[in-house]
Amino acid sequence: MILLPKTLTQSHCYISTHIKHQELKQEHGWNFPLGAWCPQRVVSRSFFGAGGESTVRACEAHYGIFVWATEFSNVHALFSFDEPRIVVNGEEWSGSEAYFQAQKSFGLDDHETVKRLMKDADPMEAFGIGRRYGQRPDWFDVNVDVMRKAVHAKFTQNQDLKDLLLSTGEHPLVQVKPGDWFWGTGPDNNGKNMLGELLMELRNGLRNASIK
Repeated sequence: MILLPKTLTQSHCYISTHIKHQELKQEHGWNFPLGAWCPQRVVSRSFFGAGGESTVRACEAHYGIFVWATEFSNVHALFSFDEPRIVVNGEEWSGSEAYFQAQKSFGLDDHETVKRLMKDADPMEAFGIGRRYGQRPDWFDVNVDVMRKAVHAKFTQNQDLKDLLLSTGEHPLVQVKPGDWFWGTGPDNNGKNMLGELLMELRNGLRNASIK
């Protein structure tokens, strides 16, 4: 895994060698190699024009120069990634999003139904299932701890993902997600970025061996 330098002059994103990403590289004429850290502004401009680059700059103004990889997200839009199965508390899940969404119904009558539906659900399917069923009354008190368990399982049970996370050094991890002010950057580019915060917490714990 290629490590990022300690100092960056602009934000970067990781783009793997996935066949779909090779097609994107050809389509957009990217001159950087895949399977490496790439300039975020260039990638965002490819998809969203000047507005995409402007969003990156606005996020940099708030969070500082940052890095991100589609593998760090639980639901994938522009870039393809096959989520690895994870085990939490002895139960196997199709991925971190399936586990997270299933916990919304924990303690409710339809929880076992939700778990069955989540067995082989991809991230987008899991997101939809989670919205269709009941939500426990304390969800917004526990959702961060649930996500913490999800990302811990995802990045400690898969060595490649662990290496990718650690390759980011001390750089801020920021999920540019205009539609989500809590887990991402939100519409005003200054959201809580809670997924990024949890990943940085995990990264620090892995580095100093306080988390295994």
